[in-house]
Amino acid sequence: MGKIKTESSSFRTLSKLGIFASSLLVSALAVYFYSPVIKTHADEDTNFEVKTIINSMISLVLDTDELDYLIVPTDSGAFESKSITATVSTNSSRGYELYFSSENNETSMKNVISSMTDAITSDFSDTVTAATMAANTWGYSLDNTDFSKIPTLNNQATIKNLDHNPSSSEKDTTVYIGAKISSALPSGTYNKSVKFSAIAHEIPETAFGGITILQDMTPAACAAASTGDTATLRDIRDGNTYTVKKLADGRCWMTENLRIAGKTITSTDSDLPAGETYTIPASNIANFTAAQNTSAAYYDANYGGYYNFYTATAGWGTSSATTGNSPKSICPKGWRLPTGGASGEFNTLYSHYNSGDAMMGVPGFVLSGLVYGGSAVNQSTGGYYWSSTTIDTNDAYSLIQDGSNVIPVRDDHKFIGFAVRCVANEEQSIPTMQTFDKTTLANIGDSTQLKDARDGNIYTVKKLKDGNVWMTQNLRIINKTISDADSNLPTGTSFTIPASSLSDFTVAYDMNASYYAGPTYGSYYTFYTATAGWGTYSVDTGNAPRDICPKGWRLPTGYSTGEFGVLASQYRDPEYDEEDPAAFVADGNFIFSGRAHNDLQRYPGSIGYYWSSTVDFEEKVYYLIVYNNDGDPKTNVEDSFEKYDGMTVRCIAK
Repeated sequence: MGKIKTESSSFRTLSKLGIFASSLLVSALAVYFYSPVIKTHADEDTNFEVKTIINSMISLVLDTDELDYLIVPTDSGAFESKSITATVSTNSSRGYELYFSSENNETSMKNVISSMTDAITSDFSDTVTAATMAANTWGYSLDNTDFSKIPTLNNQATIKNLDHNPSSSEKDTTVYIGAKISSALPSGTYNKSVKFSAIAHEIPETAFGGITILQDMTPAACAAASTGDTATLRDIRDGNTYTVKKLADGRCWMTENLRIAGKTITSTDSDLPAGETYTIPASNIANFTAAQNTSAAYYDANYGGYYNFYTATAGWGTSSATTGNSPKSICPKGWRLPTGGASGEFNTLYSHYNSGDAMMGVPGFVLSGLVYGGSAVNQSTGGYYWSSTTIDTNDAYSLIQDGSNVIPVRDDHKFIGFAVRCVANEEQSIPTMQTFDKTTLANIGDSTQLKDARDGNIYTVKKLKDGNVWMTQNLRIINKTISDADSNLPTGTSFTIPASSLSDFTVAYDMNASYYAGPTYGSYYTFYTATAGWGTYSVDTGNAPRDICPKGWRLPTGYSTGEFGVLASQYRDPEYDEEDPAAFVADGNFIFSGRAHNDLQRYPGSIGYYWSSTVDFEEKVYYLIVYNNDGDPKTNVEDSFEKYDGMTVRCIAK
């Protein structure tokens, strides 16, 4: 803030004594911004990035604190001008604005003697010169030739407006203040305060709230963006940058193919559940064979990355993943694979860009080809993109196109190498399992997603052929104290599910143990834990009256006459009039999740074990077993198993 006071001294002539003194107070105001913000992105290995955001700063300095006017009045008016230089310093890459005005909405210089009404006014129109300026008037000029009236505070004059960082010469602005005084004006001191103000141009926010990092994308930022908003964002995992855009379907998409390879990704930087990691293999086209359940990635400098379905889904998309959408992927954190199928996001997007040319236009789906049998094929003639949605043991949904046609709902073999496009997560209002009304699923096959209010895990539930609504994913809750308010417990009771520990599974009965094996397999629990402490060794008959299922849900009953058996009996092969275990396993997504036994995770990928609520005798409980017999799934509901083993849990709606 600067202040200038100007005064004149007396002047004596031989023929006439004429004294005129004026005082001009000038203030300088700089709007000053400086706010460094430090953000860090780190993964769990060695990569570490620091992002510093430094907002604009500005300062304003005037070159003098006094302007001395020495004016000898004449009958027609004598003119004199003085200059003042304002120097603006700023780091803003978008420049600054400099304003000049009176300190308020009054622009006349008044006599300091309060009883005097005389004034030097500034109320003329257009611009004037020294010759044409009216007597007893003052104004300002940027060239010392054309003078304008002093602007009011409400109508400040913009005397400089730069849209770039100023050079040395552009930091200075000289303003000339001129006055013309006639002998008709009474002598004395006249003064007025004027103001300089400077404002730095802030760097305008780009789309999506001004973020520069893919991992900083949020559902709120996407929702607030307008269709067509575009930004270039960087993936902190490998430094690759991608163009992202809000498309006509209302979602935010990457408009370039993912290119990451040879990296271990984590839940802090990628679309993985908390605490998980996954290694995307190094680029190697030879890894693409007809084998499933193996990682394969290949990077092409022209077309980006290719991944088999297993790799695109960060290991979820195995041959045993036969239904549903992958809960994880190799997309950056805040992004995911789009869903497939008739109701999927690929099909929705295509409804807005319904031609090959349109899909290659704004969304940028290029004809990147595919990788098959160790070779890249159809590059420049076809585009192939994975969705997150599996179909059966062998296939998953994809989108494919050529130069003129698009098939947004296509099934392809999981071992082929396709490109990946990521879509930003959306704000979702997912109902909880605890408040679910099963009558909302009216028809066999209807399904929805529900959130467990206890830990935030999201599950797909489905009305199966027995008319009941079942979870089609294994329960995953661990390390929580549950209560009758949120779980299937008697009024006034609670139970603590322990933290994940495979070493807790021994051959001891009445043991509280759980182990989290990942989102695909879920968690294993002893029968004691699955029944919230009820299923001790001393319990020798009956169905558990409580368990660790969410409120409104429970463990299914066992044996052939129980709910597991009734459900399995609904799946029959009409040709042979016998049970069809493959259809039962596929429809309910009863995966081969294995079990926990004596400190070990046993048979994941080949056998699945599911607790019922029904006790056989002191040592054993009925369970559902599903297993792969040379590629032909089998089931059994009539056997019982030791209570101390760790099995998975599926809940049925009450």
